[in-house]
Amino acid sequence: MDLIDQELLADYVLRGSESAFRRIVERYGPFVYSAAYRRLGDHHLAEDAAQATFVVLAEKARTLRKKTMLGGWLWRTAGHVAGHMVRERTARARREQRAAEEPAVEERESLWAQLAPELDRALGALSRRNREAVLAHYLLGKSHGELAAELGIKADAARMRVQNGVARLRELLSARGIAVSSGILVSLLAAKTAEAVAAPVLEGMCGAALGAAAGAGAAAASVSAAAQAALRAMLLAKVKAAALIAAAAVGLGGAGAAVALRSAAPGDGRPPDPFPADAMDAEEAPYGKDVVWRQAGFGGDGRVNAIACDPRAPDLLYVGSQEGGLHISSDGGLTYACRNTGLRDVCVTAIAVHPADIRTLLLGTRGGIYKTTDRGRSWRRLETGLPRASTWRHALPIAALCFDPADPDVVYAGLAHAAEPDAPARDACLYRSADGGESWAASGVGQLPADAAVSGLAVRPGEAHVVLAATSRGVFRSTDGGANWRPSQTGLPHERLQALACAPSAPQVAYVIVRNTAVGDAPWNGGVFRSDDAGLSWRACSSGLPARVPPSGSELARGSDPQAIVVDPTDADIAYVGEYGWGTAGVYKTVDGGAHWARAVPDGQRAAGTEHGWVGRWTPVSCLAISSRDPRRLYAGTWDQVLGTHDAGQTWRQLYTRRNADGTAGSRGLELSFVLDIVRDPAAPGRLYLCARGSGLWVSEDGGSSWRRLKHGLPDAGCTTVAVDPDQPRRLWAGTYAFGDKLGGVYRSDDAGANWRAVGMPVTGLPAGYPAQILIEPARPGVPRRLYVLCREYGLYASYDGGARWNGASTGLPEPAARGVVAVVLNPAAPGHLRLACGGEPATAGVYETLNGGITWTPVSPRGLFADVKCLTAAPDSFDTLYLGMRNSHEYAGASRRTYAGGFFKSVDGGRTWGRILNFRFPSFLAVSPSNPTTLYAATTDHAYHDESVAEGVLKSADGGRTWQHEVTGLNGLRVNVMALDPREPNALYAGTAGNGLHVGRDRAGTPGLAERADANDGARRD
Repeated sequence: MDLIDQELLADYVLRGSESAFRRIVERYGPFVYSAAYRRLGDHHLAEDAAQATFVVLAEKARTLRKKTMLGGWLWRTAGHVAGHMVRERTARARREQRAAEEPAVEERESLWAQLAPELDRALGALSRRNREAVLAHYLLGKSHGELAAELGIKADAARMRVQNGVARLRELLSARGIAVSSGILVSLLAAKTAEAVAAPVLEGMCGAALGAAAGAGAAAASVSAAAQAALRAMLLAKVKAAALIAAAAVGLGGAGAAVALRSAAPGDGRPPDPFPADAMDAEEAPYGKDVVWRQAGFGGDGRVNAIACDPRAPDLLYVGSQEGGLHISSDGGLTYACRNTGLRDVCVTAIAVHPADIRTLLLGTRGGIYKTTDRGRSWRRLETGLPRASTWRHALPIAALCFDPADPDVVYAGLAHAAEPDAPARDACLYRSADGGESWAASGVGQLPADAAVSGLAVRPGEAHVVLAATSRGVFRSTDGGANWRPSQTGLPHERLQALACAPSAPQVAYVIVRNTAVGDAPWNGGVFRSDDAGLSWRACSSGLPARVPPSGSELARGSDPQAIVVDPTDADIAYVGEYGWGTAGVYKTVDGGAHWARAVPDGQRAAGTEHGWVGRWTPVSCLAISSRDPRRLYAGTWDQVLGTHDAGQTWRQLYTRRNADGTAGSRGLELSFVLDIVRDPAAPGRLYLCARGSGLWVSEDGGSSWRRLKHGLPDAGCTTVAVDPDQPRRLWAGTYAFGDKLGGVYRSDDAGANWRAVGMPVTGLPAGYPAQILIEPARPGVPRRLYVLCREYGLYASYDGGARWNGASTGLPEPAARGVVAVVLNPAAPGHLRLACGGEPATAGVYETLNGGITWTPVSPRGLFADVKCLTAAPDSFDTLYLGMRNSHEYAGASRRTYAGGFFKSVDGGRTWGRILNFRFPSFLAVSPSNPTTLYAATTDHAYHDESVAEGVLKSADGGRTWQHEVTGLNGLRVNVMALDPREPNALYAGTAGNGLHVGRDRAGTPGLAERADANDGARRD
């Protein structure tokens, strides 16, 4: 609460100052009246509701905390009051038809008539932090500076909080069928939500409140009744939340242990979120220091999109990846440090190194442009003049970014195609900044096709006014610094271009890559073209480059596909091309201006000339960089690797993994893998299995310091899940999935992963889908032992003979539920007792139970409670204590159009009743401590298809979910897919991220002395 509010309330509470209370009413009266009117639609009732709200304030003033934002508190109280009035009015006039609404005169008024009844419902669905920011800024007229001062944050953070709130409001309103732009929504909020209230009405509010507080009976009967109803509603909400939290904290079992939460239909017939809003928001959780994470992995295993050398320091290397953000090496790629702080999109697509300031970099991402002035230790998004960030799509996908070397204040940025085919039309494909990126303006509007994808930009060396742009619609050329553009296509076979480079030593020389578009029997039509007149005309120079045409119906990368090009800074006739096609991938070099090309390392020398690391071949080359200080230094980024040469391409060495003497792989710090599962071997201390989306199955014998790839008998595909037989630890089962071909299977090893054989495939009864989970019943005398596999989109399958034959185990589920099974938990104490969670259609989503191994299933969670479920966990000490994660989703079918707010939920009675314990729209996994069941670890993620794809990392609760704190110290990637805990070392944590590999953590707040003993054990292993 701001200082003025605090002083006024204190003056009223301590000294009974009526003038202080009147000033509060004058400040907030219009705001409260408008909130009530939106719900009630009647001026007289709104006045009564506003009076009742201030009666409640007079009653509760002395109980408000200093941190309470008075505007938000009044808005919530007005909602309780108006809700009571709606119910009373509905009961009185159930058989009467309300008068038709006054017809709108203008489109703006018509839109407001649609929006007003839904506004408060949408505001209520916002997180408390975003809701109070929107209320304060638009409904109370507070500036960003005033809001920042009140909240104790920076003005930029306050502005971003307001913008995030508005974006989320638009999303919620859209789910209700109200499409409104950000600009119109903001103008309507500012103009309509704090309408003028006459002085007599304000005086009535004040008089009613003060009279009621003094016991003078000044409030009308309707006002008093509404005030009392609001007080009861507020008390009931607190009692419900307290009961839920108490039940969750102590982990009670039985039918009456948890609070049964049901949907109550409000006045407009649309069901609200059936869970109370008292759960903590993940984004508002404080930051703790119980857990310190360190990165552990085998290196690489993620696509490198961009790579750059610093013009001043030959050993300073920047690597931008598809899902892991930016990594910096100061020793030429021997070691790396991740630099993602402040990035709200970690898909790095372009890197621009400042020509004069070693501390300054610009990054292009799929979600906009970022700038650092401290060599990547912190980043901020550049927004002035650029399209606004989008919640639904990539509004500013950057593909090319470059400084003007003669004037570093001038920067050019080119946009790629938006990721979604239905993305709205854009104004420009190219932007220019004249102040180092702080502000931007569209360039070439009306001259460059707005829908073109820009793939390359170059400023002609020594002549800053000449700029070339390679696009999906051809080459364009500007001779006045981007003010005007003209096409420059002479000599090119078609318009679809890939990359562009100018020769630093010869300003008139430029090279461009033309993509091959031919398939089947058509002749190859791509290659490298050269200009000797600064881009006015072009000629083919591709002799010696691969020219493989892909078969009809296959992707172009199945043929030859040059992707990147760089030119020697001292010789315009020396250039290098990175080949992207499968089978032809590698680096090709010309020393005669493109007349002839050859592999940088000839085929006969490939084994001796290139050190590949754990990836034994060249994979598609996506980017190249050459040092301007030492042109013999060249770096290539591929789908898995970074490779470098110090002798102009004669020999190459890998710069992404550490090769150990025993053949295992370790980390250089460049960890880019997408982790799908982590399993700690219960019988072998230090043994850890990791499933990677790209490279398959790995094992570590030392807790993650070194790794060996398990592949003999496994397909060259991603590994989705792994399970260790609890009774025969050398027996393993693994699920694999070829993401391009959408084929999966289950494999078995009887020698700890050295060799594998297929056991789960269509011929044995298991569909070739995505095996997401494998569960094994403990062996019991006289009881057939079951092996279960959850096959995504197909349901649950069981085998009684170790995987030789499979039968469906979810046939008793409704068909939509069977297709939507996302997670299964197995009761280790009762064979055949399982519970599973289904997502998808709300009518069938939720938790189901079987007592006979899947022959029959019974729904246990209330119908319509859940929708997009993503995870299910059972507490290790009580199978009836369940935790479920559900993502934000919207129900579009039927009349309800309900929004399902995401978060983590807890049940203590086997799934029959639930309560929300943490609010977050993209939960991914929850782990329960094996030594203390009230200690929980929640993993969060976000999908990568919008501008601000940032999660909250890992959060910890030490009280069963009542309160939470972030535990992200040392965590390079905040999008966490999966977690694992070790029963042998309960303070040891493992987090698998979406693009930054594996992180190993230790919870220092665990059992006393355990962390110290663990550190000692680690030290002994290292020694």
